[in-house]
Amino acid sequence: MSDLQQVVALIKAGEKVQARKQLLAILAEDRNNEKAWVYMALCAANREELVASVRHALRVNPQSAAALKLADQHHIAIVPAKSTPAAHKPSASPKIEPEVADDPYPTQEAHPTQLLPPRKPSTKVRVDVKSEFAMPDWAGDTPKPPKKSKGRGKIVVLGLLGLVVVAVGLAAIVMLTSGDAPLGANAQTATSISGTNAVIMDSQQQLATNIALTLNPPTPTRIPRENAQP
Repeated sequence: MSDLQQVVALIKAGEKVQARKQLLAILAEDRNNEKAWVYMALCAANREELVASVRHALRVNPQSAAALKLADQHHIAIVPAKSTPAAHKPSASPKIEPEVADDPYPTQEAHPTQLLPPRKPSTKVRVDVKSEFAMPDWAGDTPKPPKKSKGRGKIVVLGLLGLVVVAVGLAAIVMLTSGDAPLGANAQTATSISGTNAVIMDSQQQLATNIALTLNPPTPTRIPRENAQP
């Protein structure tokens, strides 16, 4: 005899307290046992327990004939059962394609198959940059102008100033010493002094020109090899 059959026998015998104890043990193991809830309503100790048992039975099976009959007999308001995901057959979910993550740096492990054949090593062409962009020989042999010597320039200037001072001093001495001489002699003396000064100035200009050429020699102009005569 099963547990529910024992409960039915106890209810028929009028031993509802004992039947109620066994129903509590059965419902503790299985809360969705429809028949156990219906029998619990028959063994209920009060109306609250009766209403709760009938509603539990209708939650398990809204079409339970025994539970509906008890609800009609005892005027129990039937609460509509809430639809649960378990009451409906789950629909087949669409197959979700796996997302392909961006691979900014592909590796051999990520792409085991070889997409392109390896390239053959190409022969590298070496270019002599110096020979390609070299200047002509005649342009490279242009002599650099010598650096100007500041010390020599100062010496030349000082020398010229010294010569001028000497010339002026000689002219003054001659004029002072010939103060008592006749006018003709003075004129002759002045003429000779002027000639002497002119000679001194010419020699000074020639000396300055030679020194300038020595310090700043002219840049030689070389004829390109293409135009040079053999």
